[in-house]
Amino acid sequence: MCTAFVDPIHPILLQNKKYKNKDRQRCPVCKEKRYLDINNTPRRILYYFPFQHWLQDLYSKTDLIPFLANDIPANEFPSGTVRRSDGWRKKVTENPNINGDRRNQALSMSCDGVPFFKDKNAASGWVCILHDENAPFAVARSPQHSHMVALVPSTYKTETKEGIKHVKRLVEARCCTISPLVSSCSCTYMFVGARLLHLHCVCHLHTLRRDPPSLGALHQLLVDNFLVGQDTGFPTTDHSKPRGHHERIFWMKVVLLFIIGDYPGLGKMANMLHSGRFGCHWCMHSFNTYTPGNLVALGNRRHCPQTHPIRKDHRFDQEEERLAPKTRTHSATTAKAQEIEDFVGTKKGKETLQKTSGIYGVNLFSLLLLFDVIWDMLPDMMHNLKGLWERWLMPAFKGEKLTSPPTKPLMTYIHRGKSYEYTAEEQKQRKAAYALKKKRYVETKRVNVAAYGCCLLFLCLNSALVLY
Repeated sequence: MCTAFVDPIHPILLQNKKYKNKDRQRCPVCKEKRYLDINNTPRRILYYFPFQHWLQDLYSKTDLIPFLANDIPANEFPSGTVRRSDGWRKKVTENPNINGDRRNQALSMSCDGVPFFKDKNAASGWVCILHDENAPFAVARSPQHSHMVALVPSTYKTETKEGIKHVKRLVEARCCTISPLVSSCSCTYMFVGARLLHLHCVCHLHTLRRDPPSLGALHQLLVDNFLVGQDTGFPTTDHSKPRGHHERIFWMKVVLLFIIGDYPGLGKMANMLHSGRFGCHWCMHSFNTYTPGNLVALGNRRHCPQTHPIRKDHRFDQEEERLAPKTRTHSATTAKAQEIEDFVGTKKGKETLQKTSGIYGVNLFSLLLLFDVIWDMLPDMMHNLKGLWERWLMPAFKGEKLTSPPTKPLMTYIHRGKSYEYTAEEQKQRKAAYALKKKRYVETKRVNVAAYGCCLLFLCLNSALVLY
């Protein structure tokens, strides 16, 4: 999902050949085929629903229109709402592109990975939802007035090696007189000139689960839509005005305030690596390996001011004299992302550059007006409450000592020449599960033997009756 195979609408993206991919048959980044050879099947599908129609529909609801104005005084809203934030003042109140018409809209977006069914191991995907921040809080967050702008399934289709060999054999054995051709695997083919068309073949396709490394295709579609909305706007009919009124039809302009999501979701939307040594979205604090597969940020006292007493607290091993890690900025991040995008070298060299900077590639949201790719990407409150406040801050406020759980002793278990390490409790659970499995196997075998004996006895009696 590196790029969208469409041509953009806005001139900023249209003048870049990288984003003109309507007629491409291979991805310009990873070089994978757009379609599989079997059935001409798309390798990966993205579902995108343009948001201008949703915004136009809001102005057909006459009872909601009075609450969608962007010039309502901020003191009429409770403390903590978006209308009282500095971002609203900067992007809406003081922005001449938006404050020229009170009907222009300010939007926010959330992104998260969700399972499609109750079984979390089944199909899943990434969902992006837009909210209209002009509306009252309860209305803006309601499902009826939100808009799912995109759905990216975490599945892709691929061909088996047998399927590729099967197609090659058919092409090599092609004869002009064979049309249509029916193979031995119940798949129907037809040759049109020198091209082999697969009319029906599903036995050589596999659907696999794998998250896309980036959502570049979604970024392209979203940013293209937002650029058109902020520069020219969308033609909208205001149904609160009578027919023939000169303000009934207007051009609605939009602005993106912020993007909110959990940490993996922010990494996808920011086109950054939110894992590894430099996985912090807001600074260059390096992470260290605490246990295999787990990283931890040590030396957090560095973030305190130089004169803060906790830097010299005797409860720690030594005094903290290091300076605070460098904070990420919009301009520096954009420049580094462009450097990675223009890198000419080996694939391994580019991956090293990405890991040492924590940036995967160019973030197209940097093209939007007044949008900061660092500080306009916000973590959602649910994960802050569950992971930060309840686990760390509240116990610290209560005076409780925070210690890491003791490491459980490991036991080495050798099976078929391979060694595995388990705790004593895990080993006990494995033995109990194996004993239960063996018991069920013995019971099943007994039932099968009894059933086989009954069938054999029935056949013998039946034969004896026939002979008699």
